[in-house]
Amino acid sequence: MIGEMKMEGIDAYTEKIYKVWLAEKKFITAEKLMLLLKVFKRIDRIYESKSYSGLDFLTDKDKRELLDKNTIVAQGVVEKMITLKGEIIFYTDKDYPYMLRHIDKPPCILYARGLRPIWDKLMNIAVVGTRHCSNYGERATEEICKGLVQHGVTVVSGMARGIDSIAARATLDAGGRTIAILGNGVDVVYPSEMGDLMQRIIRTGTVISEYKPGTRPDNWRFPLRNRIMSGISRGVVVVEAPRKSGALITARLAIESNKEVFAVPGDIFVPQQEGTNLLIQQGAKLVRNAEDILEEFSYDGRLSTAVQKNDRAKRLNKEYNKISANDENAVEPKETSDESAYKTDDETELKIMELLKDGEKNGDEIIRLLDAAASEVQQKLVMLEMYGAIERVSGNNYILSKGKEQ
Repeated sequence: MIGEMKMEGIDAYTEKIYKVWLAEKKFITAEKLMLLLKVFKRIDRIYESKSYSGLDFLTDKDKRELLDKNTIVAQGVVEKMITLKGEIIFYTDKDYPYMLRHIDKPPCILYARGLRPIWDKLMNIAVVGTRHCSNYGERATEEICKGLVQHGVTVVSGMARGIDSIAARATLDAGGRTIAILGNGVDVVYPSEMGDLMQRIIRTGTVISEYKPGTRPDNWRFPLRNRIMSGISRGVVVVEAPRKSGALITARLAIESNKEVFAVPGDIFVPQQEGTNLLIQQGAKLVRNAEDILEEFSYDGRLSTAVQKNDRAKRLNKEYNKISANDENAVEPKETSDESAYKTDDETELKIMELLKDGEKNGDEIIRLLDAAASEVQQKLVMLEMYGAIERVSGNNYILSKGKEQ
């Protein structure tokens, strides 16, 4: 299971219980979590501690919560996720989405059902809009999602009535994959008529929530949900939305995270299309189709091909001897066919591999050393990992591939 790593003196099952116990503490943020781990090193030591004195980043109330060692609820959550055949993904786990770590207030824990999320190896685009959509909005959503699927893109939505659910259905109907971010527990169907859609997504995609199983869909949870939709996506497409809309909240969060925002132009006389026109007026790109979206990214056929032919990506030979843009004695990778090794003349990709020749490096360190845009470096890391040139190991650390088959 995702995040199921065994640490000395603690089995994976108990570790999950401790992670849920800690994540469910109301005061816990990613920042406080990392500070606690800096002090205690391991999750079980945080749980077992009988005193949290001297930790200035914790309030007295925080310390009282930590002294409550009751794990009945946490154990129930772990058992429920096992029953659901779901995954529990903790902030420090290797499989926690890289892009999500860098948003404001990232969730400390995620609950997932469906296929094992591969997050950062995919091109994720969020498609959102009003619950009360028109025929125009429905048609535009279907056409855009169909086009995104043809380019190997994963469509992210909220599975709400209207544009969100239409985006999910259109993606599945076109043979694509979708990720649905819920504002309730992953065992709760909301709206109630979405049961069939939820099961379809679970069979071929993933449903995700930061809320433990059984959590009801309270209205205040959905604006918080939107930061995750934006956080795991490289861009947000607003198809149809009035001025006051949750979709515009998602767009604002994307802007604050330096993500691309796109909007489908609407009728100036239709209130539920006023929000998209406003976004365009404020600088969002007007889009008519999937190509209008993808041309804004350094997204090329190599990544699309790798996504659509995942079995090919798994067969790629990871053998790199010496990779250097400037080394005349660089040894070319051995090739048994035109698919056996990844070749690149991309300057950023070559620099990344050159850095990794010195040993394992953290993704944030690579960004700092290259002095390049984080979004660009993240995409290059995705490309190199997808094609087997590098491997992601513990946390957000990378090494050059050792040449082993996946």
